[in-house]
Amino acid sequence: MALPAKRRIAMVLVSGAVVAGVAGCGGGSSSNSRLSHSELVSKANAACQKANTTVAALQSPTDNAGLASYSSKLAAATGQMEQQIASLKPPSSDERSIGAYLAALRQSNALLAQLRSAAQQGNTGQVREIGTQLQAIGIGALAARAGLGSCATPPATKAS
Repeated sequence: MALPAKRRIAMVLVSGAVVAGVAGCGGGSSSNSRLSHSELVSKANAACQKANTTVAALQSPTDNAGLASYSSKLAAATGQMEQQIASLKPPSSDERSIGAYLAALRQSNALLAQLRSAAQQGNTGQVREIGTQLQAIGIGALAARAGLGSCATPPATKAS
């Protein structure tokens, strides 16, 4: 069932907050040696561009069922990113910024699980609150501080 225009706009705004809140990057490293800063940035940005392409293909939700599905798919993608980022061995000079980014990504992933549950229950107030929490994490700013430009910019999603 379609939502009234006001609620549909709220859903689009929440989905935008979700994308902005968790758009991220990742990449794997099979070596045990530390990456240089430029290697880290290159691998992370390449992986982020791939992840952004996946996220951009998702349809913007217009109702709670769509938001539950959307957040579930987004959580799967960001869960993979979390694993990839955790496998990177940044240079010592980047450990703090990458660690902060990874902590924010984990927090975002936990909120996505809560978002899916709230949407499944039709709890619009909780959905909005979680959207606000996701925005407050500031994951894009953390990516930018780490020098991960592609990871700092969330992808657009398809309009419904």
